[in-house]
Amino acid sequence: ILDVAPDTSRIIIEEEGELVTSALAFTYAFDRRNSVIDPSAGFILTLNQEFAGLGGDVTHSKTRGTARAFTSFFEEDLILSATLEGGAIFSDEGTRITDRFNAGGDSFRGFARNGIGPRDFCEIGDCLPPQEDLEVDESLGGNFFGILRLDASFPLGLPQEYGIFGGVFADAGSLWGLDNINGSMGEVDDSFQMRASAGLSLFVDTPFAPLRFNYAFPIKTVEGDQTEEFRFAIESRF
Repeated sequence: ILDVAPDTSRIIIEEEGELVTSALAFTYAFDRRNSVIDPSAGFILTLNQEFAGLGGDVTHSKTRGTARAFTSFFEEDLILSATLEGGAIFSDEGTRITDRFNAGGDSFRGFARNGIGPRDFCEIGDCLPPQEDLEVDESLGGNFFGILRLDASFPLGLPQEYGIFGGVFADAGSLWGLDNINGSMGEVDDSFQMRASAGLSLFVDTPFAPLRFNYAFPIKTVEGDQTEEFRFAIESRF
């Protein structure tokens, strides 16, 4: 973490420096979907575990898991999926911004990338010295996260060869937890606080790539969150 600007969060400024991470990691997947590309039934469980500290300067244990299930109705015209994802990182030395989890964008629709979770923000005159003449607004990531995503995809009555489908979705969850909460604003709130959103999707299969257009409505937000209504992604129906 180098060349940190003066208006960066005090927490990140204190994390500035160069460290070496030596880690051993593995990923385990248990896949019972009926299709890897276009699933309409079954489930997949994924676990990722990382241990840092086999040499280097960083010691932590980082776990991330995902469970996703699919089902369909009306001869697979209506496809439903539910995804539960969560993670935790533990370190006796304290975590840094480069190690913590982030959420938003494609991972939490309705919120900008890095748009939720602990945030250090204060306006000119409200920041603590020596940053009282600066404005700070910094996403800090979190040591823990949990997100539930619900999706439904269905045809829009157009000829199937057009490859255009509609969808609805809802996301709910949170990102929380810091080892150091002494920020530029004073104490940063790193508690668990629920966020939620819902929205509409349009899927378009093109010769180049499957495209997805999301329009989201943030339902539950927290002060400092950065919302995002429209997002485009290269992504299939599921």
